[in-house]
Amino acid sequence: MKYPLAAIVILSTLPWARAADPLDAGEKAPPLDVPLRRFGEDRFRFPGTECGCALSADGRRLGVLSVSHQRRAAVVTIFDVASRRAVTTARVPLRGYGSFVATDGVSFSPDGRFVAAVPNRETAFVIAAATGQEVWREAGGRKTGSAFCAFDPLGRLIRPDETVTYVHELPSGRVVATWPVGGLAKVTPDGATYVRTKKIYAEIEIGDAATGRPRHALPLRTAHNGSENGYALSHDGRTLAVVHSVSEIHLIDLATGATRRKWALPAGAVKATNAEFAMAFSPDGRTLTLSTASQLLRWSLDPFKELPALRPGGSAEVVKHWATTADGTTVLIVRGGRVERWAAATGTEVADEVPGAGPAFSPMPDGTHLVAADAAGRVGVWDVASGAFVRAVTPSQTPRGPLTALAVSPDGRRVAVVDSWGHFEVVPLNAVADRRTGTPNVGTSGANFLAWSPDGRYVYGPCANVAARRREIARYDPVTAQVLPLPISSPQTLTPDGKEIVYLEIQAGANPAVPEYTAHLSRYDLARNARAGEIAVGPAARSLFRRVQVRYSPDGAALAIASDREIHLPGTGVPPIVATDPPPADPYAWKFGNPQPLPVSALAFTPDGRWLVSGGGDGAVKVWEVATGKLVRRFDGHDLAVDWIAVAVDGRSAFSSGTGGFVNQWDLTPPRPARAVQGAAEDWVAAAAADPAVGVPAAWALMADERRRAYVAEKLPPAANPDAQAVAKWIDQLDAPAFADRTAATKELAALGRRAEGPLREALQKTPSAEVRQRLEGLLARFDAKATPEEIRAMRLVQAAAWLRQKEFLTAWASGAASAVLTRDATAALQRGR
Repeated sequence: MKYPLAAIVILSTLPWARAADPLDAGEKAPPLDVPLRRFGEDRFRFPGTECGCALSADGRRLGVLSVSHQRRAAVVTIFDVASRRAVTTARVPLRGYGSFVATDGVSFSPDGRFVAAVPNRETAFVIAAATGQEVWREAGGRKTGSAFCAFDPLGRLIRPDETVTYVHELPSGRVVATWPVGGLAKVTPDGATYVRTKKIYAEIEIGDAATGRPRHALPLRTAHNGSENGYALSHDGRTLAVVHSVSEIHLIDLATGATRRKWALPAGAVKATNAEFAMAFSPDGRTLTLSTASQLLRWSLDPFKELPALRPGGSAEVVKHWATTADGTTVLIVRGGRVERWAAATGTEVADEVPGAGPAFSPMPDGTHLVAADAAGRVGVWDVASGAFVRAVTPSQTPRGPLTALAVSPDGRRVAVVDSWGHFEVVPLNAVADRRTGTPNVGTSGANFLAWSPDGRYVYGPCANVAARRREIARYDPVTAQVLPLPISSPQTLTPDGKEIVYLEIQAGANPAVPEYTAHLSRYDLARNARAGEIAVGPAARSLFRRVQVRYSPDGAALAIASDREIHLPGTGVPPIVATDPPPADPYAWKFGNPQPLPVSALAFTPDGRWLVSGGGDGAVKVWEVATGKLVRRFDGHDLAVDWIAVAVDGRSAFSSGTGGFVNQWDLTPPRPARAVQGAAEDWVAAAAADPAVGVPAAWALMADERRRAYVAEKLPPAANPDAQAVAKWIDQLDAPAFADRTAATKELAALGRRAEGPLREALQKTPSAEVRQRLEGLLARFDAKATPEEIRAMRLVQAAAWLRQKEFLTAWASGAASAVLTRDATAALQRGR
């Protein structure tokens, strides 16, 4: 039977036609893991993108509403204004896409017990301010065109949709009253009077809330978003401020509808097209603030005079969220993951005593300190051992925005930083930073690549190719200030030897009529200033190069390529790793489409190259074993996405940061085996397990106990060098007349494993016959394939011995056959320990 399309659409939108919404059941996020240490100023810091703020009635609490579309989560952070500490954090799953930018997206109840939040059209909820527990969530399906939410004097929640307004009793959420009017923009604190835009660009309506009857129709023209940000209501509910025709401000007496005062805005303060602004009264009603693209204009209303403007800078976007403290002395501006404090009397920012940390940071080369940049453009230095703040370093050039990239020089004396507009500078890290070397304003926006050459002579950073209208990079000499532009866009990483830069190269298809593009990871030779070739990856991986991260291990032997959710490890034989959790299920996928994947956004190898640490949009820090591609450990320590990852110089801990203004340090020590105590023989078998969650703790258990170490010494002696004459004989027999002899020689050479790698490669260089070449290449190909269980066990035992400082084992193992995995890893561990 066929049904009309319109009927299908109508049926699918009815509440009873949908599947049960799991978000209505009060889904809660799991608790976060506790890091080893936390660096940075986490006061007045919040995760995600801001979309609302409000002060409690007593002025003691500030509530900030933010969202992460990657995590599909809305976050309410409640701060104690005096201490600037977050006292409550609530994370709620987000329905649909998009977010409001209104000033009314969050509201405290009069007694401060509840906080209501409306991040987008499909999500509205109430939490308990003291605990963050969700007490009410708006049922799916209600449509509303604004983020408006407010409370009446009895603490009941007022929530309008497009035609009706509902009054909810809390905490039950029961509807106790319905007002026959919708699309509200403001409601007076007594809940008696509403304000809404009756006709866009033409008329504002003031009326009685309970009956929906209009009282006054005002011929004032608000901008396209005027129903949200074009109004401001005084806290006593007597005065309404309206931006009229993006050129004037009118103060309206709500009781009479009369204009008390009006004045012209400065020329060009608000654009006539694509008008963006926000407006609010101070708590005492004596000051009105209007934000524009470059400043916050302020007026005293009694007596009337213009006050010093606040010029936050750092972003071309309009500041839409701020609040004035109860005493009127400070304006709190909410943006970029932090709450800025501005002195109302002078219009200047009050700097934090301690900078924030992240997202960009780097451990010092000697591992003793952590250097981190913050959203305010400052650089801080912390002691890693104690977590104590040491000093702040401020670039001489005033950053135009948050510092998006940071790199410490190899000698640990300088740090290169780049802000969100691409302005680059090298700053000394000594205690008295009185000399600075910077580059001219040659950067470009969106820059997040910085790297020092291994000798510390050059810095590779952003550069704008004006002629080609694209972002590239340049080589900077901090001493001479010379700049050498390089024709590289989308740089990913500098190789550990400093000879090449890996970059993402996009090539258009052969048919110009069909928009097809192919992504390649290319290599640029810095000595020859020329393209050096392409990194070999599979076609499936190449097609996924949209959001890419590329990292080499410190010795350059291992390479990791992240593309969206997957991590590729070329040359290991490991299949692609799905490294981030799937996005939360969205019951509104039928309407908004499937949730976007949560990409991998940061990678870092441990010093031995055996583990890879990743971070991504799911907020988790994950440790992967390179040899198996399996998960070793995970840490859930961030509310939202992880943007930056680094591993300590000694490999014993990892650092991660997001938008919270802090850097977490995680202890990478493997957990104890989740089993009863068993013998050395059982641990020996378990140490070769394919799952590192089983094998790694078993290897650590073997090396941590004296009696078990004796068992290891017996079972794993240094790799014996093969009999050179026997190896030469078997290589010669690869060309023997009899097939049986050739096959037997192949088996003997295969049994030697990597110990025969050197002679095999030498034989391959002697131009053998076609069959011999094929057999040699087949034997050598095994070295590029997935590691054997025996090799995996050896890797884990060497890693454990190095961690536990069992130098006698490392010295013995390093004396074995040079090409064996055991020998190579032990030798490298000894060199790192010097």
